Amino acid sequence: MAGLRVGDIITSVDNKPLNSGDDLKRFFTESDTGTVTLSGVRAKDGQSFTLLVTLAKFLDVVKKIPD
Repeated sequence: MAGLRVGDIITSVDNKPLNSGDDLKRFFTESDTGTVTLSGVRAKDGQSFTLLVTLAKFLDVVKKIPD
């Protein structure tokens, strides 16, 4: 199964290490749209993972959700 799973630990974004959840939160709040690489460790088995994630502005996503 691809994608993030409950309990996964994200350790870096675009090869920039994260030291806390605040670092991740700050990255997403200050980032523009585009594709980024998330790296981390699976909580279930300790395996490393790398994911390409496309960022979008919240309002752009909400506008695309059907009523």
